[in-house]
Amino acid sequence: MRQYRLREQGFSLLEVIVVIAILSMFVMMAVPLAGRVQALQKVKETQRRLESIRTAMLGPRDSFDTEGRRALRGYLGDMGRLPELYRARWNPVFEVWEWSVDADEDEGVYYEFGFGQPRGLWQAVPAPGEDRGPRWQGPYLAYPLDEFPANADHLTWVELPQTATEYDINGEFEMRQTEGKLADAWGRSLLFYYLDGSGNHLRVATPDATLYIVSEGADMRSSHPAYDKDFEFNGDNLVLAITPEEWQDDTRMTEAKRQLLSLREALVGKRGITDRLGRPILGGYVGDHGLWPTLWVWQGKWEMATAVDGVLEGQPRGLWTQDVDGDGSVDLPNPPDPSTAGFVLLGFGWRGSYYEKPMGTGENEVLRDPWGTMLRFRLSHAGADPPPEQMLTITSAGPDGMFHSAEDPSLDDLSIDILRGWDVRQEVSVRGKVVNETAEDLPLRVRLHASPAVQPTVEMFVYGRTVEGAKWGNSWQFNLAVPRSSAGYRFLELVELNSSWNDLERVDYTGVFISPAGTVTAEEGAITLIIE
Repeated sequence: MRQYRLREQGFSLLEVIVVIAILSMFVMMAVPLAGRVQALQKVKETQRRLESIRTAMLGPRDSFDTEGRRALRGYLGDMGRLPELYRARWNPVFEVWEWSVDADEDEGVYYEFGFGQPRGLWQAVPAPGEDRGPRWQGPYLAYPLDEFPANADHLTWVELPQTATEYDINGEFEMRQTEGKLADAWGRSLLFYYLDGSGNHLRVATPDATLYIVSEGADMRSSHPAYDKDFEFNGDNLVLAITPEEWQDDTRMTEAKRQLLSLREALVGKRGITDRLGRPILGGYVGDHGLWPTLWVWQGKWEMATAVDGVLEGQPRGLWTQDVDGDGSVDLPNPPDPSTAGFVLLGFGWRGSYYEKPMGTGENEVLRDPWGTMLRFRLSHAGADPPPEQMLTITSAGPDGMFHSAEDPSLDDLSIDILRGWDVRQEVSVRGKVVNETAEDLPLRVRLHASPAVQPTVEMFVYGRTVEGAKWGNSWQFNLAVPRSSAGYRFLELVELNSSWNDLERVDYTGVFISPAGTVTAEEGAITLIIE
């Protein structure tokens, strides 16, 4: 049998050199490729983190309620505002960040450089004395841990920096030491900026604020401000912007504005309702009662509010219930039917309800805005003889549930002012005539129920279809002065008197509208009351 022997010869030097060269080329190609893949992974991870922060603040994108309206959830949905930013100071003894809202001289610079952190996303008490309260339903994000704890070991925090170098050291320390801070995939702190409509940097977002969340990207460098990609080192920065159009709760804001207008209508009637001469006609609760509804406060039971510095604050329970003190009895009676006997203050009485009864019982039976905060009703210049500038102010605390208007009207409170404008501050006359169609000559009285305290009357003796009546006429002109009367629908009655000139029987009546500008009737100056 023929046998073949394998050649026992190795690679030549040239072959080895060629193989090594080829392998080197592969390595040279693979290392940058691996670096690019790793960098791309870090970009994607950082983008994921930015989106998770947005979700924690606003809830999922394209979220809608059962009625198809855009729904804001997360921190904003619960708290009604974006989270505040908090500043950090390093404690070298315990090696932890200490958080505060201290207003140091450099506070504006601190937040201008984006160092603040939205700690309310994971802490119910983001800083001492800063409890987020019962509306906080977090945490909305997990507590952030430092993924690269040795990053800042070569740096030393300067407690009281004086030079630019010391400030730079602290700035770099803030970027590298990320325990309790939101960071990107490169281990650098994310930067947070609130800018108002004028470009001012803020700690707390105003209604027109835009939020920028910035990662410095792969080069781990940035120029101020980091959200502007036209600046040096910012080209690779990853920026997430949240504009007012995204975070403002327009649906509930619209509902709140509509609610305030509805309450105004419940109190004084619709705007634009006038007589034929263009004079306003008062309606609502005030039109029926001639005064503001009493404001009530809960003190174990419903009690009338007490003025503090001339201001009353409470709930206008008379808008939805006649049992304003909640004891089960009627406190605001309905006005009697004008056709019934009896001489009461017709024209005044409860014709409600003027506004839908709120949900809840006892102390929870209060009017609330669309965010669930109790509406605030404040009446100024409370007293026995209120001036024309007396005003009822109704305020919604807005999305954040806190009343700010007295401090800063640019914040998110919504309010409406209703000026006391129904008192007739000039002398007004109700004019007309009485006609006696009976066969008797009678003593009569015309009475106008202008207000609970003012009931102007005029007495007369009017001939009937008698000999004297044929001679002198069977009608009588009257002119009733109504000083400072409350405007609105008022009751005018004709009463027959007995021989002692006391009320005997009502024989005719009509309604009269009085506005601050004068008497409003169906036939101006031509009211006719007839006894038959």
